[in-house]
This record gives sequence, C-alpha cells and structure tokens, in this order.
Amino acid sequence: MTEKRPKTLLLIEDDPEIERLIKEMLFPYEKHLKVISKDNASEALSELKAVDHPDAVLCDIMMLYGKEAGDLLNPRGDDDRYMETGLRLIRHYRDYEKANNLPSIWIGFITARSGLGVGKEIDQLISVKHGHQGKVYFKPFDSFQLEEDLMAVLGLEYKYAEKGV
Repeated sequence: MTEKRPKTLLLIEDDPEIERLIKEMLFPYEKHLKVISKDNASEALSELKAVDHPDAVLCDIMMLYGKEAGDLLNPRGDDDRYMETGLRLIRHYRDYEKANNLPSIWIGFITARSGLGVGKEIDQLISVKHGHQGKVYFKPFDSFQLEEDLMAVLGLEYKYAEKGV
C-alpha cells in the first residue's frame, strides 16, 4: 500500500513570532501536513515554482523582496522594500500559473493593515469570480478560524470540530 503524500503549506512570513504561532497551531497535523517556511519573496518564489508546488499558501503582505525577487517584482525600483511585496509575489505567481496551465492554489493573506487600499487587487488574486480561492486574515487573526479554513482547503480533518471548541 502506498502512503499518501502529506499536504504542503507554504508559509511566507517574516515575523518570527507569527511564524512560530502558526506552526504551533498546525503541529497536531504534522503527520499529514508539511509546512515550508520562507521569510522573503525570493525564497518563496523558488518554492512556488518548484516541481512539487504547495497545496496552499499563507502569505504576509508586507515583507522583504530578497536578493533575486527585487528586480522581478519591483522593476521600477520603487523605494518600498516592504509595501505590498506579498501582493506582487502572488500576482507574479498567478501569472505563472496561467502561463503554465497550472491549477490555481488557495492563497491566504496575512496583514495588520485593515485600511488596505489594495482591496480590489486582493479580490482579483483570491476571488472565485477570477478563478481563484483564498481569504484575508487581519492581525490579530482568529487562529481557530484560520486552522479550520486551512484544514477544509487541504482536505484534512479539523481536530477540534468534534469537540465543539
């Protein structure tokens, strides 16, 4: 009998505390879920374009570009080393999916900015009407809701559903 490949989540987060909290939240699923962590857009882009691309992505909106991604994601050289890097990364990846006829993967965005002036762009990157799936989580986010959403997207059993927690 062949053992099923674990689902993979690409976690793109440059805040070590948020990364730690998300990994702790997902620890009960470690037999069925592999979490790959990257803290900048360059490393994340390499992982997204790997042969075994992830099943889902959880991406911070504000992060560093990294060495290689700066020219690709910020060709004008804007002085915005953090602003909307996650959006630019995912926009680039959505174009890559389309160009390579890949299925659209679920994207969750993490942000602390509730007054985000990029709502229309986020909608284009994660909405069903544009052929995508995803959700935005505002910090501080409800970790139970995030966990439940990820398990549903990845087809894994939500550990707390039957307990009513």
